[in-house]
Amino acid sequence: MFPFAARVLGVVVALGLTGCLALPVAIAPSTVPITSQTSFTKLGQTSGSSFGVVILGYPLTEQSPMKTARDRAITSLNGDALIGVTVEQRSLVLGFVQIMQTTVEGEAVKLAK
Repeated sequence: MFPFAARVLGVVVALGLTGCLALPVAIAPSTVPITSQTSFTKLGQTSGSSFGVVILGYPLTEQSPMKTARDRAITSLNGDALIGVTVEQRSLVLGFVQIMQTTVEGEAVKLAK
C-alpha cells in the first residue's frame, strides 16, 4: 500500500508545482510620445508575440520578450509606433521552469517626418 500512496503523493506534488496564468500586463495610449502636433498615418491593427524561458529565476533570453513582441508588431506593417497598445502575458510554470508568451497588440502608425 505504501508504494501506491507514494505515487499518489508524487502526482499531487508534481501537479502542485505546475500552473498556468494569463493576464493583461499593460495598456498604453502609444509606444512613443504623441501630442496634438504629431502627424501620423494609421496602417491597421497588428500584433506580435515572443516567448521567454526562465529557470530558477534566470531568464534564458537576451532581450525582453515584451520588447521583442512590440518590435515584431510594429515591423509587421512597416510602422514606426503603435497606438492603443495592450500587452498580455501567459505563463506556464513547470516546477522551476517558467515559459512565458507575451503578445502586444495595437494599431500600427507611420509618423510624418
